[in-house]
Amino acid sequence: MDPIERQRKESKVVIYLLLTCIAILLINIYQTPLHTYYHGLNQATLHTLLELFSIFACFSISSYGWQAYNDTKTTNYLWIPSIFFAVGFLDLMHTFTLPGMPYFFGEASNAKTTWFWITSRYTAAFTLLYLIFSKDRASTVVKRGWFIFGTFLYVGLISFVIFKFEHQLPILLNDLGPTVLKNNLEYSISLILLLTIIAVLIKYQKTKNTSELDLVLAFSFLFISELMITLYNAIQDINLIFAHLSKAMGYGFIFKYFYLSRLRLSFQQKYEAEVNLRKTQGILESVFLNTPDSMIILDPREHILRANEAFYQLFQLSKNDVVGRQFRTIVPEYTHILEDFTQNICTRQEMDIQVLELNRNGNKQYIKMSLFPVKNEHGHMMYISLMSRDVTKQIEDELRIQEAEQDLKDTIRLQQGLIMKFRKQNDRFILTLCDGAILRVFKVKPEDLIGRDLFDLVDATTALILFSNLNEAWEGAETSYEINLFNRTFFGTLKPVKRDGVVVEVIGSNLDVTKLKKAEELLQKSEKLAVVGELAAGLAHEIRNPLTALKGFTQLLESTADHSNKPYIDIMLRELDRIEMITNEFMVVAKPQAVKYQPYKLEQLINEVVSFSSPQALLHKVDLLVDFKATNSNVYCDANQLKQVLINLIKNAFEAMPNGGNLKIELVQRQHDIVIRIMDNGIGIPKEILPKLGEPFYTLKEKGTGLGLMVSYRIIEAHKGSITFDSEVNIGTTVEITLPLLVNDTNMLYA
Repeated sequence: MDPIERQRKESKVVIYLLLTCIAILLINIYQTPLHTYYHGLNQATLHTLLELFSIFACFSISSYGWQAYNDTKTTNYLWIPSIFFAVGFLDLMHTFTLPGMPYFFGEASNAKTTWFWITSRYTAAFTLLYLIFSKDRASTVVKRGWFIFGTFLYVGLISFVIFKFEHQLPILLNDLGPTVLKNNLEYSISLILLLTIIAVLIKYQKTKNTSELDLVLAFSFLFISELMITLYNAIQDINLIFAHLSKAMGYGFIFKYFYLSRLRLSFQQKYEAEVNLRKTQGILESVFLNTPDSMIILDPREHILRANEAFYQLFQLSKNDVVGRQFRTIVPEYTHILEDFTQNICTRQEMDIQVLELNRNGNKQYIKMSLFPVKNEHGHMMYISLMSRDVTKQIEDELRIQEAEQDLKDTIRLQQGLIMKFRKQNDRFILTLCDGAILRVFKVKPEDLIGRDLFDLVDATTALILFSNLNEAWEGAETSYEINLFNRTFFGTLKPVKRDGVVVEVIGSNLDVTKLKKAEELLQKSEKLAVVGELAAGLAHEIRNPLTALKGFTQLLESTADHSNKPYIDIMLRELDRIEMITNEFMVVAKPQAVKYQPYKLEQLINEVVSFSSPQALLHKVDLLVDFKATNSNVYCDANQLKQVLINLIKNAFEAMPNGGNLKIELVQRQHDIVIRIMDNGIGIPKEILPKLGEPFYTLKEKGTGLGLMVSYRIIEAHKGSITFDSEVNIGTTVEITLPLLVNDTNMLYA
């Protein structure tokens, strides 16, 4: 409100209160003439009229509060109907029990009417104080039956007590006027009203709501009424009538606060609602006419009531052929749509239909329809709103996008390596895409990887390599790396994805280069073997000629040497034999040996090797054990070469057990092949040495050449088999030789 208008309202309140105080002063100054005039009036009638006015105000406020709760749903309006009904009812009983009133509910008396007056005043004072101090908040109470029941129980109980125990109740009024008890009760009510006035003034200072000033006046007049009641001496005292007049004025201002001000607000809200409704109707009309979507309104019998321009254009119709006609006669293709909609109208509030039809040019046309029921306040359908839109281009675009997405997914899925995309979040790299054929090989689902942190996907070493390269790519550089995943070697590249010059993602591709790496290793080994072969051939040729002469002359010297020189000659001959043995190994490496493949039982071959090796086992304090677990041990092989491999491996095992031990040879049959397993409990081989076994000149022996194991590898590979080593230091070594089984004689042709 305007500050000037608020000041005027405040001034009126002050004037009303000043005039009231002046009136009270004049009444006490001119008591005698006023009493004379007042005695000539009908005091009972005047008293009754004033009380009826107050009662009317209370019942009106109660009725309004009951209706207002349906809109406000607040706690104050939940209590107002009960409070003012109780106050109005007790005031009504006070009026009906006044001496001189007609007989209604029982015999009238001063005791009854005074007690009804006191209970009414206390009810009003306490409950109004509660409403002022309590915070108005939303209420969840829908059915107010218990409040009605409580109100009737309250007033009924008070009425019963007053009527039943009238003579047992304390005396409030005697022949001399109000008793001390009654005046004290009135003073306590006045104190409560004074507190209420102070609370309303404090509230007004905060809200500056001028309607609160009506409450200030209301509680002020009720306060004055209570004070005036304490001053009267008899029922004919003019102070009593002025007290009732003040009370009536107090309830009048309460009535104004709870009714007139709210009613004005209701009218204002209604006017604003009508204005808003007209605006909304104008907006809806504009939307209906100008929307690019086709819109029509149908009645329950499917007659078209209204249609916009877009409808005529979409279905190529004229206005004269549409309004008033049934929808199914104009667009018969959509008859089933309305039937389905009306059948499901109870369970569905709307229905979207996508219809495929052929237009006049024979091309496919997609039209999406939406139907909405327009219902009245009882939930019955009054109209049907039908909206249509040509979505042909949208659906065709979606189909093209879906095909492109599917092609891209298939391309990524069939990629032999791995495609990955990362996004950086809080210094962490999150996987946003991961797919490729390698995932299906290891039965890993892409969706199980998406959204996870880099360090949750791979081991710490691999993650650090990737993290370093991802950081470089995030800074805008293209990087490459080599990592091990799934026991395979991958070569990867990372490229930044930029938008507006800022890196938003990093995309990477990983190719499986395991076979390539193995092929490279085999090529390097082949090159070494070729070099070794050439070197061996040259060395063997150069060594054999002088070796033959040395050995021959040494043998001649042995026959003529004296006894003291004979030990030295024996040593020379042994060393010459060793040189000859090494030369022969060189020749095996240098040129292919003549081999003869034929069926052979491995059990027999192993027994021959064991018989040959048994003396050496005794010398090395080794227990040699044999365990055959095969029913078929036939293989197609060169027996001498396999014996050479086994003797070489057994010899290595003896040398690995310098203090003796156990050497076990097992023969295990499998479905298509057979395994020779040689197990010792010697000093073992370090893990880092195992991958280098078989390379020429690589050996752990002090006087070894590494050529024996290399030759063993070549022999087993020539027999279409494999040889593997498994060892732990100070525990032992296990060598497995796998050879294909000979099933029938036709397998002999493979050699």
